[in-house]
Amino acid sequence: MYTLHHYDREDGAKARPFKPLDNGNRMGLLLLGVGALCIGVYLAFFFAA
Repeated sequence: MYTLHHYDREDGAKARPFKPLDNGNRMGLLLLGVGALCIGVYLAFFFAA
């Protein structure tokens, strides 16, 4: 998980000067996915407890 995120962050940093829109879109999707994952885990623990 950490290695995947680190790879995406380095790839985004390299692609930023060339494709700012594409990089921003991918970062937005990544943040949305991480947020949804956190909410899902929180709800799972909430209902389990």
